[in-house]
Amino acid sequence: VVVAGELARSPVHRTSARAEPVAMLAFTSDEVRRRADSTLVWEEIFTGGQAYQRDTLFVPPGSNAVLRFRDGSMLQLEQDSLIVIEAPKAGPQKRARSVNVELQRGSISGKAGTAGLMITTGSGSAELSAGAEARVRMNRKSQMHIEKLSGSAWLRRRAGGKTLQTGASTLLDAQGRPIDSAAPRVRLVQPAY
Repeated sequence: VVVAGELARSPVHRTSARAEPVAMLAFTSDEVRRRADSTLVWEEIFTGGQAYQRDTLFVPPGSNAVLRFRDGSMLQLEQDSLIVIEAPKAGPQKRARSVNVELQRGSISGKAGTAGLMITTGSGSAELSAGAEARVRMNRKSQMHIEKLSGSAWLRRRAGGKTLQTGASTLLDAQGRPIDSAAPRVRLVQPAY
């Protein structure tokens, strides 16, 4: 029998005492929460804190954070975002084991390190080669919006995939089908004060 008070005071336990961290929280503007795979307890993680495979990270409204992985991959987590750090998978061109992150809510921008970076959603995944950069957003309708900023990237979905062009953006519905968006692209050149 577990008493609620004991559960609240108990330390967070990992599935393996020898688990190695896969990332470090390099920056946070405010609160960031982490939930280990083996628990239901959320704890606050601070700048310099470690993240492990299968950890879930939540960046509440009004906050943002930067996560740095061991291979040099970087993720900018915007406010109101939820990610799960997944097990590494075969990266672009199946040459290396890329960092794999599942975006469940919100927006993230990423730059792939030496092993590449895979950002997965329910709609599909963006596979970035070393040095490539992209931004991925999930809207409230579970649609994935991806914009490739630089480098080599591949969009994989249930019905195949395609190479992403620099500066191009793609919107996928919850089933991974492309949505033709006729909205014009706007690029902010400078702030208007």
